Amino acid sequence: FLGKELWEIGLFGDKGASQTTFKGLQDTGYLRYEDLPLETRSGEKREVEFISNVYDENGQQVIQCNIRDITERRRAEVVRERLAAIVKSSDDAIISTELGGIVTTWNSAAEKMFGYTAQEILGEPLSRLIPKDRSDEERKILDVILRGDTLSHFETVRIGKNRKLIDVSVTISPIKNDDGKIIGASKIARNISELKRAVKEIRKLNTQLEQRVTDRTAQLQAVNDELESFSY
Repeated sequence: FLGKELWEIGLFGDKGASQTTFKGLQDTGYLRYEDLPLETRSGEKREVEFISNVYDENGQQVIQCNIRDITERRRAEVVRERLAAIVKSSDDAIISTELGGIVTTWNSAAEKMFGYTAQEILGEPLSRLIPKDRSDEERKILDVILRGDTLSHFETVRIGKNRKLIDVSVTISPIKNDDGKIIGASKIARNISELKRAVKEIRKLNTQLEQRVTDRTAQLQAVNDELESFSY
């Protein structure tokens, strides 16, 4: 690398474009790229943050280039953007809280399900969704989260802004920071009120059917008894 012109290395790909950019840097004295694609000597593609300045050193113009590899950061950003899109478009309520139960995220499905806008609920305790007769649930859930476990498909009841009860199936997972410390909980809630009503209706119909079968059996037994008496 030492003793060669910058565009001879092949680091920046297009030789002509590199020379033009270099000339622009000499004229303006400053150049910055937020995510400049580079290729290593082994052919690996990397993204870097590139900042270059021209300054005077003992009467001679010197160019200093600071290059920071942001490949992993950009990959993480892409993952976060995808996750954010999933959360935003999900039909399930996706909520995150601090360990103290304070709401930190609230997606549009949660707004639709519970009636509270994000502006109304962020920074507020999630306990406002819990009926009084289930006030101990949050403490039990927190115990599970602090152990690092996930609570899957936990069926319970929550209360919306209109004070109506909502049957939900909730999956709750711990949120950890970069050091692996548990700092909160992620909750995915699905409204199963219609499913509960359907199950209740099916059970009711089954009960009615069983009663009809019992009544019909009794009627047939009575007819059989009459026939036996007549035969006798």
